[in-house]
Amino acid sequence: MNHLLSRRKILTYGALGAANIALPSLGFAASDLQKQLHWLIKRQRREGRIAASERTAWSVYDFRSSTKLVSINENRSMQAASMIKIFVALAYLYLNRQAPHQYAYGDTQRLVIENMLVKSDNDATNLVMRWCGGPKNVAHLCQKASGWRYKQLRLVEYIPAGGRTYRNKASARDYSRFFYDLWHNKLPHSMELKRILSIENHDRITT
Repeated sequence: MNHLLSRRKILTYGALGAANIALPSLGFAASDLQKQLHWLIKRQRREGRIAASERTAWSVYDFRSSTKLVSINENRSMQAASMIKIFVALAYLYLNRQAPHQYAYGDTQRLVIENMLVKSDNDATNLVMRWCGGPKNVAHLCQKASGWRYKQLRLVEYIPAGGRTYRNKASARDYSRFFYDLWHNKLPHSMELKRILSIENHDRITT
């Protein structure tokens, strides 16, 4: 296959695709990248890095060329775990946009949301969900904020002690829609969300 990617580049682009961060223009067909990701996933399964029973979902979109590069299990509802936190932030920022006097966004709220998104703080996440009226209302607010674009988003529980949550779900397409709208400044407080998500931490891939 021409234009073969190194394993590190595949992992980097794959991780970026999972979060739908803007990718540079890639000099080969989208189908080639998708085939290489399929190959990488199969290899990871053979090596025992991914369990045989575990499913993965991928969505890679090039914002510069407006091209979908990879779609693997994109519409499948998957366990969301910590990735629900972007939706929790969206819900509260939507409330602030609608009723700023009732749902303030000052230093206290900003610090809590930064801890949630940058440090993946589960206690901060549960606090923001309580501000929003609970997990189910978080999902409802996200739908209102986006025009009902998140088809597989299901938020039904707070993050329990130990951080293991299996009932909250979303699809790769839901994340793709979130980051597409964020990129185009269509979400409430898009610039603030971008600022927080750009804060460096030890395990976030940036470009």
